[in-house]
Amino acid sequence: MNYEEEQAQELEALRSIYDFDLVELSLTSFAITVRADEELADEARRTLGLPANPDEDENDGYDGDEDGQNGSNATPSGPHVVLQFELPKTYPEVAPDISFSTFSGFLTSEAEESSLLDELRGLAEENLGMASSFTLVSHLKERVEDILRQKIEETKRAEEEKHRLAEEAERRRIEGTKVTPESFAAWKGRFDREMAEANRLALKGQQVDSKKQKLTGRQLFENDQNLAKSDLTLMEAGDVAVDVDLFEMEDDMGLDEDDEDEDNEILAALRADTD
Repeated sequence: MNYEEEQAQELEALRSIYDFDLVELSLTSFAITVRADEELADEARRTLGLPANPDEDENDGYDGDEDGQNGSNATPSGPHVVLQFELPKTYPEVAPDISFSTFSGFLTSEAEESSLLDELRGLAEENLGMASSFTLVSHLKERVEDILRQKIEETKRAEEEKHRLAEEAERRRIEGTKVTPESFAAWKGRFDREMAEANRLALKGQQVDSKKQKLTGRQLFENDQNLAKSDLTLMEAGDVAVDVDLFEMEDDMGLDEDDEDEDNEILAALRADTD
């Protein structure tokens, strides 16, 4: 097998298929840009918020060959992958060396890209003895478009779930919580405990208030005149009676007006009892 002739024929076929998406780096190395279909790319922009040109400041590192042939200065727009080939001397009897030089707009992780590259290498091994570049590029296009569709569907489902939860929350807010025998029993238990605790605190508060409101001996004496008479009934022979007139010596005792008023009330009560 004439390896150089086989490789030259394959490269000629690739030029006619991929046109400016093919960039020749040397006689045995080239890169092919794989783009998502425009309709799918537009949906990805709307759903995933992808920019029209995710690499507007990049040109993928390829501007064509030294003579400006077989290269495009236009930056790829939308989701795209650049798959680079390096053909060994004995290709296609051995698999080509392949790698990704650009993987843009598909929202893939490094693990996903690494797994996809391993998948392509396995496919190349299955096609030993025949030109495999077109097969690899076609398979790559299908896979990256499948990945993009999956990302779009996941995003749509997440948005739908978000809206569903918001609507459910609004419905619950409007309707209120549905009462079931179980929920009522739980509420009744909490209510009874709260009422028992409130009654306990109220009773404790009344006991405290009753202690605070306990009257002094003088207040009891002033509020109940029967207390003044009760002492007279207990007097026995030999007991000395108190002359209430002794308490009227206010000028000599230096009592102020407030004390005078209080004492006069007591004296008046005593006089009434002795009369």
